[in-house]
Amino acid sequence: MPERLGILVGGGPAPGINSVISAATIKAITSGLEVIGIYDGFEHLMKGRTDMVRQLTIPDVSRIHFDGGSILRTSRANPTKTQQDLENTVKALKELGIRYLVTIGGPRTNKIWKTLSRL
Repeated sequence: MPERLGILVGGGPAPGINSVISAATIKAITSGLEVIGIYDGFEHLMKGRTDMVRQLTIPDVSRIHFDGGSILRTSRANPTKTQQDLENTVKALKELGIRYLVTIGGPRTNKIWKTLSRL
């Protein structure tokens, strides 16, 4: 089984999100990784849910740059606000087998990623 890379979008909508999802997915797959798209940012992971995901393939993402918005949707949910949310998020990512995580968003999303990367 190949290693898994997860992709999620945090914060508000912005131009180019689908282009980033597409580029990251294609690069990861051509590097031998399986790609899992995580819906609604950290929202479901914070609740320990692992069912709001989908495997992404090159055909899934090869033309999404023409579409606005985010095929994975987005959320401002922040798992660093409570210890329980943080623990649920880490546990869910482990259950999904996510070894690498691409977070698309602004400074708050980057700060959440930095916190998670230290755990």
